[in-house]
This record gives sequence, C-alpha cells and structure tokens, in this order.
Amino acid sequence: MTQNNTQPNPILTAFAEALRARDRSAATVKHYLSDLRQFVRWFEERTGEPFTLEAVTEYDVRDWRDHLAATLKPTSVNRKLAALAAIYRWAGETGQVERDPTRYVNGVAQQPTAPKALADQELIRILRKAHQAGNKRDIALLELLAATGLRASEVAGLRVSDLELNERSGWVTVRGKGRKQRRVPVNAKARRALREYL
Repeated sequence: MTQNNTQPNPILTAFAEALRARDRSAATVKHYLSDLRQFVRWFEERTGEPFTLEAVTEYDVRDWRDHLAATLKPTSVNRKLAALAAIYRWAGETGQVERDPTRYVNGVAQQPTAPKALADQELIRILRKAHQAGNKRDIALLELLAATGLRASEVAGLRVSDLELNERSGWVTVRGKGRKQRRVPVNAKARRALREYL
C-alpha cells in the first residue's frame, strides 16, 4: 500500500528542517525536497511498498538512476542522486539508518563542456555598439562583464554596496552559492563607466 502523497512525509519534513538548521539556502532545500518526493513516488509505484529509509536498497538506487538516465541529462540525474545521498548521510549521522544504499552507486558520466566566451572581436564590437548608443547603464554593465568575467546572473544580482570604486583600484564582491563570497578586481575602464552611470 502506497503512502498518500497529499500528506507531508515526516522523514522529508525532518530532513528539510535539518537542512534549514544547517543554513542551506531556500533554493537548495526546495530542490532537494522536489527530487526526494519524486524518488518516493517512483519507489512506491515500482515496489508497491510504503517508502521508508530502511526499505531502499542499493539495487533500487541503481534502478532509479537508470530510470532517470533514460530521459534526463547527466547533470539532472546526478543532482537527484545527490539529494538522495544527502538524506542518507543525514539519516546516518542522526542514527536513523545503519546502511547507506547510495554509497556505492556512481553518478552518470558527464561530458565536460567548454566555457562559452566571446571572441575578442565580438566583444569589441558589442562594446563599440553600446558606446555609440550612449546608454550609460548598458555601457557600465558591459564594461563590468568584460573586465571581470562575471556571469550575467552574478552581475544582475549585484548591489551598489558590492562595488568599491577608488581612483587607482576597484573591487566587486560577488556572492555565490552557499553564501560564499569572492572579491574580483575591476579595471580602470569599467570603474570609469560605473562611476559615470552611478
């Protein structure tokens, strides 16, 4: 008999609370729970048994991986496997399980992808167009991207307080995943464009 999926799963609820207590981001908690709920549904439909941490075997985890790999990209499969491994790591640390069925199950191999970067001529052409158009905001953003190599999403998330623009030096503080921060130098051209915009 399978569990009613409209009711919150107490195991997943406790795991979510543990993630929040460890200061994991809201996005991480949301993705882990979504992936784990998907596993619970799949497990109960496939086995006809209610999901418990102890019921899952290494065979089930391999079967789940292969099921996912038939339709998903390796990065998505591996993310879902990571969520499953995380709940078992937590369950082992808290004494809820003695064995981890994810321990010896490998993820799906991924082909490394080369970073996508503009050629120098393309970059110069884009910057020239921006300067010709005269929009100070666009010029500042493009000069900052060109000078620092930051991702567009990182620049979009910046605040004015993240910028340190001095006459002879400049820095931008970038907040990444897991609340990690890094400081990236900003060259004179980008500093000038930013000051003119601000």
